[in-house]
Amino acid sequence: MQVTALAHEIQESFNILLEDQIF
Repeated sequence: MQVTALAHEIQESFNILLEDQIF
């Protein structure tokens, strides 16, 4: 399992959610 890749995808999704909430 690639934990780094999984964490990266989660971080990207989280960043998208934050951008949607900020704007």
